[in-house]
Order: sequence, then structure tokens, then C-alpha cells
Amino acid sequence: MIYAGQEVGEKGMDAEGFSGKDGRTTIFDWWKVPSLARLHEYIHTGGGLTEEESQNLRLFRRSLALSCAPAVSEGGTYDLGYCNEGSPGFNPDRHFAFLRGGGRHNILIVCNFSGDDVNLTVRIPIEAVRYMGIRKTEAFEMNVSVKAGSYSVLPV
Repeated sequence: MIYAGQEVGEKGMDAEGFSGKDGRTTIFDWWKVPSLARLHEYIHTGGGLTEEESQNLRLFRRSLALSCAPAVSEGGTYDLGYCNEGSPGFNPDRHFAFLRGGGRHNILIVCNFSGDDVNLTVRIPIEAVRYMGIRKTEAFEMNVSVKAGSYSVLPV
């Protein structure tokens, strides 16, 4: 579910009606949310969004499309954070890695919550290999590049 401009990064920092500058948009007042007005213009003319809003919309659309992939919509999950604290380039305070899927459809998703592009190594332990039904006989590593504030998806 999305709400009031989240797909373009609405900050909700207007003091409108019964609401203050609190990071939320109002749902009770007649109010024109500026980012939604720009999104409306973008939908009808192809212009209007700021560069940051365009990037947010692209990321949102990419994430929404990923949610339909069989590995995501039908698969299991295996968190890889605990076994990557010492991995090269991996910062557990800024990076999150997990597997989705099972059997034939497995993907590695690595999220980068930092402001810098990163290259890192993700260790996939034998327990994850077995649990996810990955066609390997031992633990392995994958090198991943992730842009700042984004995520990468790799087939496993």
C-alpha cells in the first residue's frame, strides 16, 4: 500500500490544516500535496518531477515489479546478516542481505542504506544452501555492487 506521494518520496513537511510539520501528510483536510501535483503533471505530460522524485519513482516501480517475481511472491526467506558481519565491504549498520525463493528460483537481494555506492562480498553459508534448495554442495560467496540508497538483485 502506498500513501499520498510515497512513490516519489513525499516528505510531509508542510504545516497544513490540522497537521503540523511532522513528516506526515494530512488525510482530514483539503490540501494540495505538492509532490502529488508534480506526479499528476508527470503522468499527463512527462514533466514536472524533480530529479530526486524521478529517481524515487524509478526505484518504486523497480521494487513493485520485483514483488511479482516467483522467488519473491512464492518463496521463502533466509537472512544473511548474521554471517556477513566480517565480510569485505559489508557494514551491518548500513547493508542488509537476504535470499528469497526456493529450489529453481533463488535470488540474492542486497540493500544499501548508506549514501555511498559499495562493492561488497556476501557469504552464503551451507545452512542457507540447504534451506533454500540451492544447487550447490558447499557454502560460497558472491561479489555485489550496490548504488547508494538502492538495492541489487542477483540470481543464485
